[in-house]
Amino acid sequence: MNPESKLKGNMAESLAENILREAGNHVYRFGYESVLQNLTQIDQIFDRYTEIGEQIRAIPDFLIINKKGKPFFVEVKFRWHQEWHENDFKMLDRLDKFWRPIIIFVNCSKKPYFLVTKPP
Repeated sequence: MNPESKLKGNMAESLAENILREAGNHVYRFGYESVLQNLTQIDQIFDRYTEIGEQIRAIPDFLIINKKGKPFFVEVKFRWHQEWHENDFKMLDRLDKFWRPIIIFVNCSKKPYFLVTKPP
């Protein structure tokens, strides 16, 4: 992943995290990069394409506990435009298979700037 894409993704996650927190939710970072930083460092020896590798890479970005105490997962994706990427459907299938999170797509080109959906 190139640094610019990583930065945009991090900014979208921070934006979603702050909005969710301001709405009165408890927000916990939960994603692959947050929870399993050591695996990102040994990426060259970790087989990302085994079933467990796919499951680990699909860990959602956040664990949210709403005002009523109900937990749910949230995955945040940045998209420059509202169009789907060719790999989005594979990603949605993987998320649905393992985690069933709510997905927030953040774009900066036109309203609505957020698309909230569930897989598939």
